[in-house]
Amino acid sequence: MTQPQAAVNERRWPAVSIGSLLALMLLFLACSGGMSDEARRSWRATLQFTAEQWLNNSVPSSFVRTTCESARKILPREAEQLEQAVARNDRSAVVRLAESLKK
Repeated sequence: MTQPQAAVNERRWPAVSIGSLLALMLLFLACSGGMSDEARRSWRATLQFTAEQWLNNSVPSSFVRTTCESARKILPREAEQLEQAVARNDRSAVVRLAESLKK
């Protein structure tokens, strides 16, 4: 690997790594106890975090898509809305959804 490629990989790795770990942790929590209120709150927080990270250009669209696929089991409407907004590159829709997930 050349030096510039290594620098690019180092810049992207921390944001995706933190998000990936959070998503996996919340997936585990959601799957371990069925569809409890805690699981719903956890997935709402995960989708909100993912939306905000995408808005900050910290995670790629593919990460959002993967997170939404997992979240769809608990929050099908919200996951679908986020995935479609990101696919359309509709930043204002993502902002609105992130705000609604805070409630």
